[in-house]
Amino acid sequence: MQTDFSELLQLVENYQPMKDWGFTLSAKHEGDPESWLVYTSQWCKIKIYHRKDFHQQMREDSLHIYYGRIHALDDSSTMEHEGQMYFCWFSPNNLDYSFLDGKSPEEAFKSRFDTPQFLSDLFARARESENKVPRLPGESQLRFQKAIWDQYGLRFFELLDIRRPDLWDSYISFLKEYAKLEFAKEEQKRKENEERLEKMYSERKIKIYRPPSNVTKTPEIPLYNRI
Repeated sequence: MQTDFSELLQLVENYQPMKDWGFTLSAKHEGDPESWLVYTSQWCKIKIYHRKDFHQQMREDSLHIYYGRIHALDDSSTMEHEGQMYFCWFSPNNLDYSFLDGKSPEEAFKSRFDTPQFLSDLFARARESENKVPRLPGESQLRFQKAIWDQYGLRFFELLDIRRPDLWDSYISFLKEYAKLEFAKEEQKRKENEERLEKMYSERKIKIYRPPSNVTKTPEIPLYNRI
């Protein structure tokens, strides 16, 4: 994909007419290697991020689309609130679709590897069209987002609306409960691996290296820390 800034603007208008959904261009940055556009509506913000990448002297550009609430910073992916760092932009994934579909955290965890039907249909159409018409730069990402909008409509945007704290609080609670399930699963796998290694090393009379207890890692921002 190779897209200059003016082409990026035209690309968005061709494949994702923002005005049709109540979004207007509110900020932009044209740079090298990064450029971005921010569109704002009464519900939320959308950031379209374009980066020029080079791999083995070949230019391989990338296009990413992020969503944020009205207070999201245009030029930063995180922001501080009451002494704690939060993500203010994110890309929707299967977990978000599960919440919008009304699934419980437990149901979402069980189906975490499943592809939603509306995306399966989109991918099938994309495979069919690629055999007939060359895919234009950035088209797949924009079509992907359009499929999400067509599937959930305003429900998706209202989730990010600061005027609907009830929806946002339910969403964050959903993410936290899901994170607990994910952590429990990881702990189970870790313990099983430790037991397996203990048994194997014991049979071979090999001592297992354990890092000092005073070694600390740089804390990461939990994915449910969204604002």
